[in-house]
Amino acid sequence: GKCEDKGQFVVRHVQDDDGNWYSCYRGEWLEGMLEVEDPEWGEEPDDQSSSSAAHEGDVLVDSRDGESYRTVYIGYQHWMAENLRYRADESDTAKAGKYGRYYSWTTAMDTAESPCAFELCKFSRVQRQGICPDGWHLPSADEWEIFIDELRKLDSDPFKVVIDEKDWGESGNNLTGFTALPTGYYSGGTRYRSFQAHFWSSSVPRAGSVYPEYASHLKITEDNIGINSIEKYVEMPVRCIENSEESELLDYLIQKEYSGAYGELLDPRDGKKYKTVVLENREWMAENLDYETPASVCGGAADSCAKYGRLYPDSEYRSVCPDGWRVPNDSDFLALRLFSGFGYVMGHYMKSTSGWVVSDS
Repeated sequence: GKCEDKGQFVVRHVQDDDGNWYSCYRGEWLEGMLEVEDPEWGEEPDDQSSSSAAHEGDVLVDSRDGESYRTVYIGYQHWMAENLRYRADESDTAKAGKYGRYYSWTTAMDTAESPCAFELCKFSRVQRQGICPDGWHLPSADEWEIFIDELRKLDSDPFKVVIDEKDWGESGNNLTGFTALPTGYYSGGTRYRSFQAHFWSSSVPRAGSVYPEYASHLKITEDNIGINSIEKYVEMPVRCIENSEESELLDYLIQKEYSGAYGELLDPRDGKKYKTVVLENREWMAENLDYETPASVCGGAADSCAKYGRLYPDSEYRSVCPDGWRVPNDSDFLALRLFSGFGYVMGHYMKSTSGWVVSDS
C-alpha cells in the first residue's frame, strides 16, 4: 500500500513478524531491503530537498568509439544530456552532428525483428542495453513516465525545463540540463516533425500482438510531453539512461506482472480472500470487492455478490477498501492504457474469458 518516504537519500524499512523486510520507495511499500545510494550525489545539498531536483552528472565516455557525452541527474535517474552518436551501421560514414544519429527501433534495440505475440512483446518492457554504452540502457516507457513525473515536479509546463530557447525559438529555461533538441524523425529518407523531439523507448505497446510493427517513444512538443507509438522502421534519436538499483527494481516489478499466477489479499474485516495482480507497477485486486456495508447491495441473484462483488453508493465507496488499499484515481486507471489496445480490441487483455457476449470475450 501507500507509505510516506523520506526522499531520495534515505529509504525507510520495516520488518514484519515473519522477518520479511519491506522498503518505502517513492510512496509505495515494496518487498525487500532496498538501498538507494549514489556516490555521485554524496550528501544532500542544502537547497535540494526533493527527488525532483536536477543537476549535472559526470562526463560519459563511450569506450566503443571514444565519444563523450554530458550527463544529468533528474530525480534519481541519470540521463545522457546529448543524443547518442554511436555508428551502429558501418556503412554510415557521415559525421554525427549536434542532433546525433537517427536509428530504427530494431537498430536501437540491437536485435533482429521478432514476432510480437503478447508474451514475446514483454521482453522489450524490461531493461535492454540496446546500442547504449556498457552500464547504460535504452529507457523503457515506464522510465520515460517517471522522467515526465519528475519534470512536472519542477514546473507545471515540463516543456520549458528540457529545452533551450535558442534551439527551439520558444520560451524555455532548460532547468534540467536535459537539452532536448527539435530533431523530428526520418521516414523513407524524409525528415518529419522538425519542430518536435522524439526518443525511442525499449517498450512496445500492449496491443503489440495486434499491431506488431509499432513501438513506444517519448514525444516532446510545445504543447505536451508524453508516450506515443509509431512504426518501428521510423528513425529517431536515442537517449540512454544509466543502470541503477532503481531501474533493476522497476524491471522486477514489470516482470512480476500477470503470468498465470495471482497474489492474494486477505480482508481482516470479514476474512474474505481476493486474487491480486500487478499491472503497470501497481497491485490491483483481480476480483470485485464483496465487503458488506450498511448501504451496499447485491446486484441480483443470491450468488451475485460472491461473483460480481457488491454495489456501493457515492457516500461509501471512497472508504470501503481494506487497510493499505484505496480506491484508484484517474492516473491509476490511465496507467492501464497500454492494456486497452486499439479500436476493436479495446479492453481485450483485461476482460474475463467468460461472461461476455462472444464477440467481446
